[in-house]
Amino acid sequence: MYVDAVAADPNDLDVEELGLLDDLQGRARQVRAELFRWLLARGFDVDQIRSEFSPMLLPANRMIGDDGTLVSPREISESSGVSLELLQRLHRAVGLVRAEDTDARVQSRADAESVLQAARLVDLGIDPVQVVLIVRLLMDGLTGAAVTMRHAALQALLHPGATELELAQAFEAVTHDAEPLLGPMVDALLRLALRHSFETEAINVFERAAGALPAAREVAVAFADLVGFTRLGEQMPPEDLGLVALRLADLARTVVASPV
Repeated sequence: MYVDAVAADPNDLDVEELGLLDDLQGRARQVRAELFRWLLARGFDVDQIRSEFSPMLLPANRMIGDDGTLVSPREISESSGVSLELLQRLHRAVGLVRAEDTDARVQSRADAESVLQAARLVDLGIDPVQVVLIVRLLMDGLTGAAVTMRHAALQALLHPGATELELAQAFEAVTHDAEPLLGPMVDALLRLALRHSFETEAINVFERAAGALPAAREVAVAFADLVGFTRLGEQMPPEDLGLVALRLADLARTVVASPV
């Protein structure tokens, strides 16, 4: 379990005077005050707490790189050597809001720097358009995985009567313990996918002679039209329907063999 010392006694911080509890009453006000005192004591400032959609996740986010520092796209471009144009295209590919003013410090440093390694692929001779596509596809896949990981953590940590402070502490602890596993896990799976893609992507004599890949290839596609799936979706919660879809996908994987 992760334990870290706090900078000050949370009870000495008056969150009432800081205006963080507006529109809250009774038990909700008490629980939120407890959380905010803990966050302030751990070094989060009022602006960070006020601007965060879910303040109890601030410590967990800090564990995975977000220290609250804001930067401008131009700063990242100049410090990294990545062109401002490519940097902005990559930022859009991962879903970051476009900064109309490239000198405005509106992006977290962790978010803004997340695409820098991908930008280095251009130095290897890969077309920037392809690099942007790679980043977009990676982010599409990782976003789904991240949502599932968050859901799994919530299921493991939630219990009846849990307060926001208890959840914030639990999320910080589990993130601290899981963070060292994330990079190696994604790295190993990406390498697996690359190895399999190399095995199934044969380059024939005509392509070698032309020095280019064709615009299209012949493929075979199989699909299943699941009778009643729409009706089932109207009767089940979305998360349960998602589990049904995952189960069907697992069944499909059991009956296919490489290079399918």
